[in-house]
Amino acid sequence: LLLHSRIATLLAAVGVAFALGLDAAALRFGEPMREVLVYNAAFTAVALGGVWFVASLSSFLFGMAGVLVCALVTVGTIGPLGRLGVPVLILPFNMSVLLLLLAARQRAFDRRPKSVDFLSGTPEENLSHYRTRVARFKSLHPVRFHAPFRGRWTCTQGIDGAHTHKGAWRHAFDFEVTGPNGKLFRGDGTRPEDFYCFRLPVLAAAAGTVVKVIDDVADNAPGQMDLARNWGNLVMLYHAPGIYSLVAHLARGSVKVREGQHVRAGDVLGACGSSGRSPVPHLHFQLQALPQLGAPTIPCELNDVVLCGEGEAAEDRLELAIAPVEKQTLRNLEYDDDVAACLRFSFGESFHLRETGGPSEEILCDVDLYGQQLLRSPGRGASMAHLLGDTLFTAYDVVGSSTSSLHVLRAAMPRVPLELGPSLTWSDFLPARYDRPGAIGPLVEMAAPFLESGGIEVRYRMRREGGRVVVEGESVKKDRRGQPIVKTRAELLRSAGPMRAELIIRGTSRVIERTTDSPSLVVNPPAAAANP
Repeated sequence: LLLHSRIATLLAAVGVAFALGLDAAALRFGEPMREVLVYNAAFTAVALGGVWFVASLSSFLFGMAGVLVCALVTVGTIGPLGRLGVPVLILPFNMSVLLLLLAARQRAFDRRPKSVDFLSGTPEENLSHYRTRVARFKSLHPVRFHAPFRGRWTCTQGIDGAHTHKGAWRHAFDFEVTGPNGKLFRGDGTRPEDFYCFRLPVLAAAAGTVVKVIDDVADNAPGQMDLARNWGNLVMLYHAPGIYSLVAHLARGSVKVREGQHVRAGDVLGACGSSGRSPVPHLHFQLQALPQLGAPTIPCELNDVVLCGEGEAAEDRLELAIAPVEKQTLRNLEYDDDVAACLRFSFGESFHLRETGGPSEEILCDVDLYGQQLLRSPGRGASMAHLLGDTLFTAYDVVGSSTSSLHVLRAAMPRVPLELGPSLTWSDFLPARYDRPGAIGPLVEMAAPFLESGGIEVRYRMRREGGRVVVEGESVKKDRRGQPIVKTRAELLRSAGPMRAELIIRGTSRVIERTTDSPSLVVNPPAAAANP
């Protein structure tokens, strides 16, 4: 048990101690029934504290509640089963765990303890996966919202803004377009047409269903407002229970959708205008829990958008979640098929990776029972789920042997935006276990449920190097010499995928390379194939 999981060992030890304490204080079992109580308590503590639920202080307490129920079930079954000549065995464990799992399913919120709602592994793997998932995919809502526009727009009023975003309607954003002159309009700005944002497309921030449309309110001249029809022309979308988005002040006659229509993220809803309570053309965006106009707003963030830097040498930064503030300029990612082609794995294909000094490892492109795309190592019993979306490639945590090359791939290319630009940077997180020295690693793992750790933050950037796309990363945390504790590098080739990857942790390096016996591998591609 200790070799399998340090957390499970700790749970078992605490469960046994608690059971013996109950026995000494109240039950007073004799042998061999004390032994029956002890092993049922150990199984119950491990199951509830680290297998069915993510290991934490709350899961440990829930496991001890299970031990208490297990003791009561043991007391209640010993007599009847004994008279029938039937051994108790692990009946208390099964009854207690099933009872508490059923009780936990009745909760309104799956929080403390948090259930393992993913493909489970050891308690350490479950804890690492959950914490990394929270750090990597931070989002206020189950729906991720992109920027509702194309190109670069500047936030001109944010949450608790100076004008209208106050009180019950504080969680909202206004956006406009800044021109090359640094202003929001051409000329003297006396006409709506003078404003750079006027009649530019307004997009669905996420997939949803149109529940309300208004399209007949006239646009105001700059400086004027229609207070009788406050929201002006608008489109409201339903995304999930209790989550609606609203884009308002659209141009009259510009709405492209109808009520009841399903739209995808990025579909055009209408055009930016200046209708309603809008002294100048701008786009208003908010989330709300009810479909009524004027309903209070709910907290809102935009996901997977680029925060644009200022100046020629400035960096654009991909933000997982951001509530824009005034004067920040945002845009969505700009799709590049060259990058996407480097990360497109076809079902049934396979390739081989070899770690320096080790044997070749076959990697199979597969799909699991739940429809997740996998890179799977049959020989090492490891797998890594991944997703190629419209704007991002995402690799999820590796399940299985730590010797697999997939761990190096996971670290070197955990999230790759499908946009190739040397000024674009982004952050991701590696599981904290990647930086646990061997000597104290087991002790740290045993204490991990009681320690707060979101993982190791690594900052990445990407560039073209010859015919390959290179992704490099450095951890934010430094060692005593001021060097990053983690450095990564991945080299990708169009239509072939990863060719080489390197993971360096505190000076210890793991390097994997694509072997020449990989199917469909072009070792020295011509220039036309490398950069079509």
